Amino acid sequence: MLRIVYTAILFVVLAAHCKASDINALLEATKQNINQYYVLSESIPNITTSLDNTELQHALANATSEQEIGNILTAHLEGFDKHFTVQPIPTANTKEKATFPKEPWFTKLDRKNAGLRHVEIKQGNIGYIEFWGFANLNNNTQQKFNNVMQLLSDVDGLIIDLRENGGGSGEMVSWLISYFVKGRVHTNSFYTRYTDVSNDFYTEKNIDGGKLESVPLYILVGQNTFSAAEEFAYNLKHMGRATIIGEPSKGGANPWRWFPLTDNMRIGIPATRAINPITQTNWEGKGVIPNVEVNEQDALEKAYEISLKTVLENTESAYQKQDIENALSELRLDK
Repeated sequence: MLRIVYTAILFVVLAAHCKASDINALLEATKQNINQYYVLSESIPNITTSLDNTELQHALANATSEQEIGNILTAHLEGFDKHFTVQPIPTANTKEKATFPKEPWFTKLDRKNAGLRHVEIKQGNIGYIEFWGFANLNNNTQQKFNNVMQLLSDVDGLIIDLRENGGGSGEMVSWLISYFVKGRVHTNSFYTRYTDVSNDFYTEKNIDGGKLESVPLYILVGQNTFSAAEEFAYNLKHMGRATIIGEPSKGGANPWRWFPLTDNMRIGIPATRAINPITQTNWEGKGVIPNVEVNEQDALEKAYEISLKTVLENTESAYQKQDIENALSELRLDK
């Protein structure tokens, strides 16, 4: 009996030792990949040093699954850059529901109407559009947004609600901005450190659907506004084309890509950084700062009020003034 007990103890010790070795190998691979690919090279020493933290290593050693290991490392690295992600590599045998509860972002956007959720023309002829992601730019998504912009083409003000928009395609960002500016405009550049290449993005000079290049534009942002949605708001803010209303956004400006860590794990590393042609910087770690800061729950009401007052100040039509006054009266009654 004593021999059996000692054998069991030895087995546990050896298993723990192997697990510690696996964790060390994972952390070393994480450091190597960050050293090679992370775009903000000045931040690399702090990140890699932080991976030697004994509390982090203890948490990883006590994890009961690869998914939990990925979650712990992701939470740690997000403290440096919110685009970092660590997770198991999907396989043909992966039980998607159990291991990957979140549907892939672009798959979800394709399945759910390119992220479009609410389109309305409010009293006073103020347009409102809300969508939760920037889908891949293709014929299908272009047609959906062409239809929306055509519907909104005669509004006197437009509110774009990005408070719950988690981002997506940078190409879609520049294409959508095309509706709100004249001609071909340089919207952003993306620099990739490990290739030392910079790619410039421009609006489309000619675009189908309703052009809204002179309509007063208001963009709602909040704590869940992220990535490509932040780029959209940031670019239009610094072009002087839109008024941003709400709370500072999440602060993720560095697009990422996957790199393998081990046979079973992979890491999403922000390998590219956005460089706005006007500011020569971006919103990383700071978020998009609104022109009008209000609690994000009140941002729509505030934007609607501002847009109505802007139209009222600029119209000479007695009929339109009456419409606006009626809308403002209802807005005051609702408060």
